[in-house]
Amino acid sequence: TAALFAARDDAWLAEPRTFVGRPSTTHYYWLHLLMDEARHTGQIILLRKYLLPGADPAFDPYGGL
Repeated sequence: TAALFAARDDAWLAEPRTFVGRPSTTHYYWLHLLMDEARHTGQIILLRKYLLPGADPAFDPYGGL
């Protein structure tokens, strides 16, 4: 992914697209993809830390990065 982003300039984010028949841009798609990813990661952390019996409260999904 990093190599693909490095090969593009910022102008590709403004490329016109459509979303459910409405005008949009590539930036809109990436923004919402990242927001969904962050939300789902937060949900996984919540489940792992607080709702699973015997779960390690120090669980860190980014610990290996």
